[in-house]
Amino acid sequence: MVSRDGTSEIVMKGTKICGQTLLESRQRLSSGYLNQRQKGMETESTESHGKEKRTYSITRMPSIAPVEEADLSNANLGTSTAINVIEDNQEALTESTLNAEKEQQTSPPIAGDKIYGGGRALPLKQFILVYLALALTVFLASLDQTIVSVALPRIASDFQALSQVSWVGTSYLLTSTAFQPLYGRFSDIFGRKFMLMFALSVFLAGSVLCGAAQNMTMLIVFRALSGMGAGGVITMVMTIISDIVSLRDRGKYQGIIGSVFALSSVVGPLIGGAFVDIGAETWRWAFYVNVPIEAVAIVIVYFFLPRSEMAKDNVKEKFMKIDYAGVALLVLTIVCLLIPTDWGGSVLPWSSPVVIVLYIVGVILLAAFIFVELRVARLPVIPGHVFKIPTLLAVFATTFLTGVIFFGEIYFLPIYFQVVQGVSAVGSGLHILPLLLGQVVCSNLTGFLTSFTGHYRWTLIAGFAVMTVGAGLISTLDEHSSTVEQVFYLLIIGMGTGATMQNTLIAAQSAVEKKDMAVVTAIRNFWRTIGGVFGLAVCGAILNNTVTGALASLLPPGTDPSTIAALVADPIQIHNATRFGVSEQEGLVDAYVTSLKIIFRTWIGYAGLATLCGFGIKQFELRKEAGMVKGGGRRGSLLKGEGGRRGSLLK
Repeated sequence: MVSRDGTSEIVMKGTKICGQTLLESRQRLSSGYLNQRQKGMETESTESHGKEKRTYSITRMPSIAPVEEADLSNANLGTSTAINVIEDNQEALTESTLNAEKEQQTSPPIAGDKIYGGGRALPLKQFILVYLALALTVFLASLDQTIVSVALPRIASDFQALSQVSWVGTSYLLTSTAFQPLYGRFSDIFGRKFMLMFALSVFLAGSVLCGAAQNMTMLIVFRALSGMGAGGVITMVMTIISDIVSLRDRGKYQGIIGSVFALSSVVGPLIGGAFVDIGAETWRWAFYVNVPIEAVAIVIVYFFLPRSEMAKDNVKEKFMKIDYAGVALLVLTIVCLLIPTDWGGSVLPWSSPVVIVLYIVGVILLAAFIFVELRVARLPVIPGHVFKIPTLLAVFATTFLTGVIFFGEIYFLPIYFQVVQGVSAVGSGLHILPLLLGQVVCSNLTGFLTSFTGHYRWTLIAGFAVMTVGAGLISTLDEHSSTVEQVFYLLIIGMGTGATMQNTLIAAQSAVEKKDMAVVTAIRNFWRTIGGVFGLAVCGAILNNTVTGALASLLPPGTDPSTIAALVADPIQIHNATRFGVSEQEGLVDAYVTSLKIIFRTWIGYAGLATLCGFGIKQFELRKEAGMVKGGGRRGSLLKGEGGRRGSLLK
């Protein structure tokens, strides 16, 4: 029936229009979605909630042509029903599309889609094998830094190249530090597994070639090659652990890695000393010892570590993404700043033109690097926005300061025991075992505590405070200190170091998006290394200058300056009864006690400043799911504080 006002005609017309629109919408949604998927066209949608910004990667859907209001202005219920059907179908298709996208985005970045118990993204047996291989690589990379230092005097003697021996350590230091920040960004481009295999292979090749070196020049070059690999090993291990373990459970696994790092740093000199004492040319085993263990680790990683998600570009496109200008400027900047820092006060005086010019060039290159990263680079090696997050700034500062103390403990405490207490090199290694015990126990204890409670902030602040107390106690050590005092003081400072060793990494990773995690991990490790370099340079300068002045006043007038330099380089000679009488030995020991006390007191300032910076670290929620959201998706909500992260900031 047709009414007088023509309502039924309008209804029929509206229904026809709605039917056509429904059919067209289905066709458009289907064809549009497939075309978008094929072309890989994606758009980012950003929602702002106060300080929080959430970024989602979604497929852009074609819009549905609206029904003209004039045609439906007088439509009855039947027309409304038809329109609702259209909207329901449109929403259903759109929701289905977004759900499909979400499934792909929320898959773990490594090891497929399935999530296993204990916050793991791998089956238990596979996880144990991979984790064991990762721990072995960290052990060897850290061991390599200390085991070779003991063998350097024998190496210099065998090659008759004492003037060049410092370059063995310097070349390794330069390349390992300079290339360390690059691995984070490169792993985002080429994948975690590929970059870890690359680092391990370069490190293995460098170790073999160092052991086979026939002269000092070859050894220096091959140590630089080893450093290129070793610089990426620790960063890639920590990044991969972050991929295969949930943020909540990461503390206990990173705590174990921290214990391995501390253990290798202490036992390295012991193993190196044993190799040197066996006989001639046995120093080569300080390099060869890496080979069999490293080979096993490479095999396990190759067969059992799944490939991680990475950009689906061809090889040419991957290489085009590299920020070559940023890479070159960063490496040159680090080299120009590290060489004068390492040589100042020892190889060259701080007032040397070489030192001054290198610092000036380094600062200029640093400014150029910052400009390129902020204004030019499409995919910067170190993105500038990470330095706008207050928590990360606090983490970088505390990591730098604790790096000064950690590497200082490894280097200067053995000097105290060998020179002041008169024990052997092996004996000094045994005497610092309480330091190792405190580090291992607290690294694991705080790691498990963080995983159990989900809180790391107050654990970090407490660790920095304990470290400050420990540094104060260490500064009281002298030639009259008892064994009980030595053990207790080393245990305290070791506990403080261990409590902060890995939780700063958890704090950094919880403060950023998934897309920045590898880069932030690399930067954090870089600051720890820089802290160690800076601390050893400054403290070494204090020791050399103070001891040199004291020796000049203690030794007879007219003593050859080369004799004083030799005593500074090899202080064990002061216990040679045939060269020095008892009173002279006491005076020389007292000179070292004075110098070491000055160094230990600087640690109080570093640790105290780290404690203050620790209050700038915010507490974020540590989620229990393994696997992160792709494309910068957030894993939680930001309750208060900073933006640009993927967890929840707790009050």
